[in-house]
Amino acid sequence: MYTSPQAHQQAGKFEENSDPQLQTVVEQSIKTQEHIQQWLAAPIYERLDQNSANFLAEIRPITVLFLHFGGISLIGEDRAEPEKVQQELDRYVRWVQRLLARHEGYLLKLTFDDKGSYGVITFGAPKSSYGDTARALAAALELRTPPQNCPFITEVKLGIHRGRVLAGAFGSTARAAYDLLGSAVNHGSRYMMAAAPGEILLSEAVATDGSPAFQLDYLGPYAFKGLTEARAVYALRGHRPTLFTVPERLVGRAHELALLDGWLHQSRSGQGQIVIVEGPAGIGKSHLIGAFAHQAVVTGAIAAIGVCDYIGRQIPYYPWRRIIGQLITTVNHETRTPQQQVLLGEFLEQTQPNRSAESPALLREPQRRQEALFALISEIIVACAAVQPLVLVIEDLYFCDQASMELLRVVSRLVPEHALLLLLVQHPNPSEEKAPLLELQQQPYFHILTVGELSTTNIAAIIAARLKGTADPLLLDLIHHQSQGNPLYAEEFALALRDLDRLDYAVETARYTVNQQLLATLRRANCLVRKGETGVWRLRSDATLSPTDLGLPDILHELVNIRVDQLPESLTITLYTAALLGQRFSQKLLTAAHINKLSVTFIKKQLTYLVDQALLIHTPGDDTENHYAFRHNLVQKVIYEKVPEQQKEILHRHIGEALEAMQPEAVEQLAFHFVRTDQAEKAVRYLEAAAHKSRDEFANEAALNFYEQALRYEERLEWLVAKVELLHILGMRDQECALLDTLAAQADQLPFIYPYLSGKYYEAISQFDVAQHFANQAIQVAQAENDRLQVVLCHLLQGLIARRQGNYHEAIQRYQAGVALVDIQRVESAEEAASIVDLYIGLSNVLRQQGAYEQATAYCQQARTICEEWGNVYGQGVIANTLGIIANYLRNFATARQHHQQALQNRRTIGHLVGEGESLCNLALTDYEEGHFEQAHERLQQASAIQQALENYWEMINIANLRGVLHYEVGDFVAAHRELQQGIQACEQVGDQAGWGYLLCNLGQVARDSGQFEVAARSLLESIDIAKQQADRSLQAMGQSHLALVRLYEGKLQEAIALAEQALQIREELGVYELTTIDLTTLANAYRQANQPERACSFIERALQLLTDCAGVGPEFPHWDYYHCYVVLWWLGEEAQAITALQTAYTMLMKRANAISDVKIRTMFLTQVPRNGQILAAAKRHGLV
Repeated sequence: MYTSPQAHQQAGKFEENSDPQLQTVVEQSIKTQEHIQQWLAAPIYERLDQNSANFLAEIRPITVLFLHFGGISLIGEDRAEPEKVQQELDRYVRWVQRLLARHEGYLLKLTFDDKGSYGVITFGAPKSSYGDTARALAAALELRTPPQNCPFITEVKLGIHRGRVLAGAFGSTARAAYDLLGSAVNHGSRYMMAAAPGEILLSEAVATDGSPAFQLDYLGPYAFKGLTEARAVYALRGHRPTLFTVPERLVGRAHELALLDGWLHQSRSGQGQIVIVEGPAGIGKSHLIGAFAHQAVVTGAIAAIGVCDYIGRQIPYYPWRRIIGQLITTVNHETRTPQQQVLLGEFLEQTQPNRSAESPALLREPQRRQEALFALISEIIVACAAVQPLVLVIEDLYFCDQASMELLRVVSRLVPEHALLLLLVQHPNPSEEKAPLLELQQQPYFHILTVGELSTTNIAAIIAARLKGTADPLLLDLIHHQSQGNPLYAEEFALALRDLDRLDYAVETARYTVNQQLLATLRRANCLVRKGETGVWRLRSDATLSPTDLGLPDILHELVNIRVDQLPESLTITLYTAALLGQRFSQKLLTAAHINKLSVTFIKKQLTYLVDQALLIHTPGDDTENHYAFRHNLVQKVIYEKVPEQQKEILHRHIGEALEAMQPEAVEQLAFHFVRTDQAEKAVRYLEAAAHKSRDEFANEAALNFYEQALRYEERLEWLVAKVELLHILGMRDQECALLDTLAAQADQLPFIYPYLSGKYYEAISQFDVAQHFANQAIQVAQAENDRLQVVLCHLLQGLIARRQGNYHEAIQRYQAGVALVDIQRVESAEEAASIVDLYIGLSNVLRQQGAYEQATAYCQQARTICEEWGNVYGQGVIANTLGIIANYLRNFATARQHHQQALQNRRTIGHLVGEGESLCNLALTDYEEGHFEQAHERLQQASAIQQALENYWEMINIANLRGVLHYEVGDFVAAHRELQQGIQACEQVGDQAGWGYLLCNLGQVARDSGQFEVAARSLLESIDIAKQQADRSLQAMGQSHLALVRLYEGKLQEAIALAEQALQIREELGVYELTTIDLTTLANAYRQANQPERACSFIERALQLLTDCAGVGPEFPHWDYYHCYVVLWWLGEEAQAITALQTAYTMLMKRANAISDVKIRTMFLTQVPRNGQILAAAKRHGLV
């Protein structure tokens, strides 16, 4: 086999050195080519000729064919006639090589041993061509029958397998051979040995990858020697015609652009939109978005694009750094604080955060840094959107790092209220559970745009642009037939036809047509039909296209390998280095990292050639550098995977050393490259730096990944501790437990941190006794070492353990003990400030639970002051949420809504997803209290989507409770019972005793209004018991109020009176007077039934006074209270006053009903809730309706 002179002329264009002596050597080398290539395959020679022998080895997908033949042997009795054997062997091997040359296969070696005589033939190595497997099948059918001049050849058996191998030179420097390593080779030989004479056996991989132009028979599973499992075996029988139907469903791009324009139009009016742009690899998503972004800029928008890739996925905020870098020039720099300037500079330049004492306090604590960063980026985006409509694009979301996803969630919360169009480009997601922004997918501003196949007209336009000439109809038929509307496949197939000289080009018309060779091939395959008056050739719709003849690429790996193999060998190392740099790279770094130390001019020349070959594109740099990107991410990925590990190690080392000199602050990228070398010391150094940097940026998953990689080199105790802390933050309990078990053997070296971390773990899984044991152990150590901050942390942990068990008195003591140790006037660190805030919030929550609302509010106010001083955005959100809950308990719904909206905005700004769900839930409760049922339901749906995505069972219990309450309120008692029971089951799983109490109380109300008084009583009594155990006086009063109504309906008046009086007393002590109306009206009705008019009148007057004072805002069910007043007043003979109360009850009822837009739900509310129906009936009797 010989390399064409044209190929060497092309390769010569890229020789770096033009020295005359070297040129003479090259010319002499070319002259001796024909002699040398009697022994070397052309691709191997070319690689050696380019001094790239070290990069001859590659990982390639290949098809390997084993050819067994008898009649010739170099052992045994045939040794008596060596000359005859030599002549016969030479004659047969020459025939085999000529046959393989036609099919572009390579005979790698011949072996004569105890298995007989056989040859190893490859398709795909050392060079790929189109349809490796199909060409192997076609060659096998010819090899099965020896030529007439070789009658001595007998018992031909063939086996074919396909898989990935390491193909390259193996041996010593003095003697080496090109060979294949990998299980695919061994498996192929087994198929050969299992074949009968004249038989061709195939593996399932070959049968799947082959063409319908071949007839295959499935023979069943075979048990091969040395393999543990049986393998499917097929037999190749011969050629056969096949039918191929051209797909009819073709989708253009006008529809997609119109949709995008419509969403941009909505965004311009301040109603932002989120669009997931989905489509398979190569379908043209990036082209579509690029064109749209350009069009948006022309029409007055700002567009910024960030791209994710395989290497960048380890770097926190990888796509966002580029996006924000593009945006900062459009906003006012003067408004930023010095802290923000430092933060933004470190973010954009990927420098290590400065945590020294001289740095701003805000920037020394990782979580606070992230909060400040998210808030700053939100400000930049909002400021840009206020100037012009803003289009943000993130491409290849599959490779997005975790920190970028967290920031994406924050930015997505800005969308509805700003002129912002957020476009997220990805492959179709097979798992809905892992879909991006799952919690927003029910929102009206969230859309999914599927990019489909292109029409023939669109494909024709793309081919014309790529080939710089039009394609005739037959060529378009052929390209579309092969690509099936995928533009990447269409382009690659067209370029391959051109590169393989299968096309003719008319300069005068700039038109490509299939050449006579290809035309004859298509005619022989009966693929053509004449059409029209001129009788032009067109492709038949049922054309049988053999990969053997046409080079049909079945997979993109094969396509890319073929494209790369057509390039001059001098470009191989450049292309490999670029692929290891990532999807996007700078010319400067590529030049510095190139192992051949080529000049800048020469590298530029090579890159320009690769751009012309449509493998790379030139992209605008972030500075004056030239930047390039692979035209398709899959091209970069395939080339990366082609490079074997040994060569990758060399290239990664060169890249790492170059990057180290140019960008020593890029620790994540340095870690990525040095981990893939033998430079263990540098790998460990940069992994540790990257882990620390990620923790400082609160990119916890990235930090965990870096620590895990570092621990593979050596086991450092500090890394193990950091890993436990990260696992705890991320909620990865099984791994956290396993690592704590490992640390137990070294607990003596971690006297404080081991028991402290163990206590946090066991608290998180609700094993409170074990948690308390470790917390006690930790605080003893901290006290002995006189470490004040450690003692405070232990009090916090112990307070949380007590609170989770409902032991509020113990919780208060622990929190107060922590507070006593700190001086809020002399806080020395952000960590200490955060611990003080946590103490105050813990105290506030416990006191609020006990009804001490003033004290709870006071602690919140103190915590807020500290948060504002230290820039603790997270803490401010928690405080606003707590104040909202307190206001809701006090029935001040307007204030509650204000606090919860502030908390929601705050949490969205910093990406606190759990907190966002909690705030939505609390706002839903406020909506419910004010009668906005549908809005409450919508918020609960949003909250549920968030908490389910996070698997946050505690908040899911709260949501189940509120859903049950909503169903109960509108009279859907079956649905209410179902939701509340689900909540109770969840409480049993996680041990949420407090939640259980509230769910039982609500379940009791559902049973009572369903007429199941015994069931209601059991649920309410159990709820009251839980409330007493936990000292939750609010829940106790609620349970007693509703149980009093049950006893009233049962006629158990004395018990009803006693329960109502107890509830009344608790609520008056708590200062929630508006909630006492239910107890006052229950008492009035009980005394009415007991025929004690004076007592009944006394309580009804008190109830009316409270209802008048609060204007019906505050009581749980004010319309029911007014109706009970009507009943008592009518009985007392105060008819005018009674009618007034009934009129008020009816007006309130209809106001709540009219707030429900759904007619069906509104009807249920009015007819299915017993007391609502009673109000309507009474109003009709008195002519009020």
